[in-house]
Order: sequence, then C-alpha cells, then structure tokens
Amino acid sequence: MTANKLAGQDVGSIEHFSAFHARAFGILRSLLPKAERVDLATDAFTLRQWLDLDPRLTAFVEAGGQLRVLVWPGGLSPAALDALCRLENTQVALA
Repeated sequence: MTANKLAGQDVGSIEHFSAFHARAFGILRSLLPKAERVDLATDAFTLRQWLDLDPRLTAFVEAGGQLRVLVWPGGLSPAALDALCRLENTQVALA
C-alpha cells in the first residue's frame, strides 16, 4: 500500500466527505475508536456538539490518541473552546 502524505507525514488514509457539516460529528464519532490521531478543521463547534463528543474525545486522548483541531472563531462556542483546550494530547488553533 502506498502511503499518503499530509503535511510531510505518512497517513494511512485521507478521506473527504461531501456535505461535511451535515455529517461531520457523526463521522468523527465512528472514526475515533480506531484512530491514533485525529485532525479536524471546522468553521462551527457548538457547546451542544462538545457535550455530544466530550466522552468520546476524552476517552480517545486518555488512551494516548492525539487530537488537533483548527476552528474558525466565528462559529465557536467559548465554553466548547475552553473545554477542548483542557483535553490532554490536544492542540487547538483558531483560523
């Protein structure tokens, strides 16, 4: 299998999802259990989405998974950002 490159690093797969906003967090929930690292870019991250993902993301990073999130500040809940920034093994950047 030929490895894909993303930012100069080998990755097992690169997936693109059409209508991503409509399905993004459901897809993320399904991918977390088998992932070692998750890179997520989004222009919206609400407190409701955080409350839905919190147990899964917490379990993911506590098991050694690495999470990187790039988010647009205009669609970001301050409470969700605060909670996300407190996760271990997590890098958060504002676009």
